[in-house]
Amino acid sequence: IFYAFVWLALLIRRRKPTVVHTFLPTAYILGGLCATALRVPIRVMSRRSLNLYQKGHPMSRRLEYWLHRKMHMLIGNSAAVVTELRQEAASSTGKIELILNGIDTSPFQHAKSSAHVRAQLKVPQDALLILCIANLIPYKGHSDLLEALFKIHPQLPDPWRLLCVGRDDGPLEELQGQAKHFKLENNVVWLGPRSDVPNLLCAGDIGVLPSHQEGLSNAVLEGMAAGIPMVVTNIGGNPELVLHGKTGLLVPVNSPRKLGDAILMLARDKNMRSE
Repeated sequence: IFYAFVWLALLIRRRKPTVVHTFLPTAYILGGLCATALRVPIRVMSRRSLNLYQKGHPMSRRLEYWLHRKMHMLIGNSAAVVTELRQEAASSTGKIELILNGIDTSPFQHAKSSAHVRAQLKVPQDALLILCIANLIPYKGHSDLLEALFKIHPQLPDPWRLLCVGRDDGPLEELQGQAKHFKLENNVVWLGPRSDVPNLLCAGDIGVLPSHQEGLSNAVLEGMAAGIPMVVTNIGGNPELVLHGKTGLLVPVNSPRKLGDAILMLARDKNMRSE
């Protein structure tokens, strides 16, 4: 980190930028300190998630609070994130603004047919297809999802599949072991990172995001753009996107039972999924 700080400071000193705009916690601390020390004219920070990451890191939290006072603008990507920024920067004179995430919807309008995608993945054409688009990070809630499916799988229509799409940040082996313990290993497919997410979502029936924290999830936006109902946890910006019972279903965080009930409700009701 020290070498990164020195490299960045030298880069800013040489380039003399008018604006330094940082994203994510480590970048904010390193970039914010450099930009403040070198008196960059305009300093901006964007936060993309709730501040739960600050727990257990009191020094980093204090540094962020101090940096808030040195920024000309703080930006959150959901109302929930903006609320937290206002609480943290109560005495700051800088502006706090909301800029929502957005996605390009055109790939969803030209997605490959469901039959083609399912054939490529060797998923039965008549299978109930559930998708979870999220990197494999503990707070994304994949373990909750597996437990939820274990509780309801005797009642799910046969056949069914869960596609998990995302980079493995460590827990894949443990999750695979959990799926095997629940005797779900033949129903769960770990696809890793993919560049064809619009095709996958448009071939699906239900999207799920069981995360324990979120800013404003692109995965939820993408599922909605694909026209599939989303089951998401009631955290962060998720309730700003999903209106319960109208554009999807909200469930409590860390509640596999409620998560399973919501998935089962949609699995049993094709008309509700279509609506």
